[in-house]
Amino acid sequence: MTFQETDIPELDKRLCLLDRICKEALAAHKITRKQMLEHIKSDFKPFKKGQEVWLEDRNLKTMYNKKIKPK
Repeated sequence: MTFQETDIPELDKRLCLLDRICKEALAAHKITRKQMLEHIKSDFKPFKKGQEVWLEDRNLKTMYNKKIKPK
């Protein structure tokens, strides 16, 4: 981020501090994204066609009410 120069020295210091904090946060996010990507790649095992898996219905949309849907 860039800010315009001001006549208030305290404001300039505060803006520089906020800019530095923003850059540090972006760098931390970049490092974390890289680590997460490496972690995902190391544990990822794709399913094979015909393989049986357990499904949780929590995120599946159904037409039935959860209390009366068929088990």
